[in-house]
Amino acid sequence: MVGKSLWQNLKVLVDFDKQILNLDKEAETSQKAIADFSLQISKIKHALEDKKSVSVQLKKQIDSLEKQSKIFEEEEKHKKAILDKIKTQQEYKSLENEINFARREKMNIENQITEYWYKLESIQNGLDTDETNSTKKINLLTQDIQVREEVIKTCLDKKEALIETRQHAAKNIPAEWLNRYERMKYSVEDPIVAVNNNCCGACYYAILRQDVIKIKQAGVLPCRNCYRFLYYNDEEQKDLQSAQF
Repeated sequence: MVGKSLWQNLKVLVDFDKQILNLDKEAETSQKAIADFSLQISKIKHALEDKKSVSVQLKKQIDSLEKQSKIFEEEEKHKKAILDKIKTQQEYKSLENEINFARREKMNIENQITEYWYKLESIQNGLDTDETNSTKKINLLTQDIQVREEVIKTCLDKKEALIETRQHAAKNIPAEWLNRYERMKYSVEDPIVAVNNNCCGACYYAILRQDVIKIKQAGVLPCRNCYRFLYYNDEEQKDLQSAQF
């Protein structure tokens, strides 16, 4: 295979590879979006769980404080009951101090309980709204994930079809040139470019006259500077020369 058919078949592969690359990029973008949406869902759930956890802890603290308050209340009642039985002023005064202490402690605890109840009610009042809003956000993000997953599936299906078609197209290219192209396509963005005014169409390196002749005969020749595959298209050259006048 020489001449025009070689570079035309190579350009067909370039076309396929660009489409495959674009599909990979599109799938990668969707995959990153899915990761971001999943992270947002996780944060929303954790924020909601944190509020629920605070609510549970407050309830436990209130229960514990109520038990302590009950202990001081019982202690105050008990000591009041034996207050009249005290015979000496010193014992009476000592017991009275203990009663006052129990009363103060009970009052302090009740103040704490009131404070905790206020916090608990504030959290619980907002919890229902937060849960509703969180559910809405999670549902929307889940829908976004499903859309992105469908995009990825479509990309993979298209890529699979392109790869299959590309394999058939690759059979039209000699193994030597195919292998060289497969290595080159990962090195540069445009692995095959046209000769432009006897220069490489990518790096503008001047092409020797004898190399131009070889390109016309063989169909493709590596650039001596950037190593891209060069081809010569008579029609493109005519259009280029016409545009210059």
